[in-house]
Amino acid sequence: MFGTSGARGVYGKEITPEFVLKVANAFSEGEVYVGVDRRESSPALYHAAVSGALSAGADVFCLGFAPTPVVSFYSRKNRAKGIMITASHNPPEYNGVKLFEDGMELTKEKANALLEKNPRYGKGRYSEIDASEYVEFVLSKAEKYTGVVGIDGNGVASLITPNVLSKMGARVFAVNCFGGFNRRPEPNEENLAHLRAFGKKIVFAHDGDGDRVMVYYDGRIIPGDVLLAMMIEEILRERKGTVVSTVEASLCVREAVERMGGRIEITPVGSTYVGEKVKEKNAVFGGEPAGEFIFPESSLCPDGIFATVFLLNMEKEERLSERTKRFRQYPIVRKKYRVGDKEGVMERVKKEMDVEGERNETDGVRIDGEDYWVLVRPSGTEPVLRVTVEGKEKSKVEEIVKKVERIIL
Repeated sequence: MFGTSGARGVYGKEITPEFVLKVANAFSEGEVYVGVDRRESSPALYHAAVSGALSAGADVFCLGFAPTPVVSFYSRKNRAKGIMITASHNPPEYNGVKLFEDGMELTKEKANALLEKNPRYGKGRYSEIDASEYVEFVLSKAEKYTGVVGIDGNGVASLITPNVLSKMGARVFAVNCFGGFNRRPEPNEENLAHLRAFGKKIVFAHDGDGDRVMVYYDGRIIPGDVLLAMMIEEILRERKGTVVSTVEASLCVREAVERMGGRIEITPVGSTYVGEKVKEKNAVFGGEPAGEFIFPESSLCPDGIFATVFLLNMEKEERLSERTKRFRQYPIVRKKYRVGDKEGVMERVKKEMDVEGERNETDGVRIDGEDYWVLVRPSGTEPVLRVTVEGKEKSKVEEIVKKVERIIL
């Protein structure tokens, strides 16, 4: 049931209050911090999580509507457990639950083992708290900024990011900051097309639970790979060390690490894997092209709010739109295909993928050729296959995409 980023599914089918109560009861002990996003089905699951934790005898601190990084922050700060009710960027009919221990998301192996435990009975304690300590921490890392900034919150981060930016001195205009879903929750180019109406302004866009951020600037969405490479450049300029990314990391990300004298560690796709490797290697930064960025000083899970502040600090020194010009972008295609049998189709891909190069099956199938690479992998949270192809020649990229589509469609 638990995958690469918690347990997710359609509410009322795979994800129910009974399921969440069972998980919370099995997981909870000591102090537990509980947060929830603004999906319509979330309150029922939130109350189930609180009830499950209390019945296990835990001291439950209820954050109410709060972004995922806030739950992770309190879990790490207090060496406690955390429960977040969210399905992140999944469609509105989905919901889910993420579990944290000392600020790190629980692995799917540990989380799934909870499902075998018997119910526990105890007498817990209930308290309500807010996110003020988290906000104070983020602001301690912020510089003064007096420009105009837009925030497309589209979810629970709407309750925090505009306030943080205002306290930095910015003149903030809000887009889709009504708490719930006012656009499709994944902050990608297709779902953020409406931001073109803001011309050359800068707008930060979150997903449903605030662990991602993408940036619109000067009439376009900055590609996630370039955004990641820019942040790597900035961090390695100040502090040499290891950065962590995934098998989806593009050529410009790897080139940025090499140019700045850093080292890169590659993991399977998923913030849990990235966070674990950041901790293991004492890395200075971790990130994925989908807009998930891990700052070890904040937490070991992605933090879209902290990332927004970090990027605005960068903008003050040099416009982000100017920084992008230092990163060579190669033709790249990212697509996802809805399939009925992910495992069966992936087996077919492994057998029939006819692309020359070095093959790696750590997470799906990745093949690195001389001037291109292709990755086909099953999503850990949706019934889809994700395909990424990048190369120095557009014609080669298109050729490989067609080869992959002939196998999976």
